[in-house]
Amino acid sequence: MPGILDKWELRAKEQLKPNKQFLQKMQLKKGKGAERLLPALHEEAFEKIDCLQCAGCCKSISPRFKTPDIKRIAKYRG
Repeated sequence: MPGILDKWELRAKEQLKPNKQFLQKMQLKKGKGAERLLPALHEEAFEKIDCLQCAGCCKSISPRFKTPDIKRIAKYRG
């Protein structure tokens, strides 16, 4: 898996400007179906990447918490 992550990081750096533009366009399309794609893409990505091995995105963007995650963390934290 380290090879996949190294390539991903390199490609992300190379495509920084186009990716930022894409994300800005997606924000403008709220309610037009774009946000419906995100959960499936999220699941697909995490079938390939183990967060415990990487944690790279958590350094730059907020992680996505689902309701069961929130309940589990809240119960643990009291």
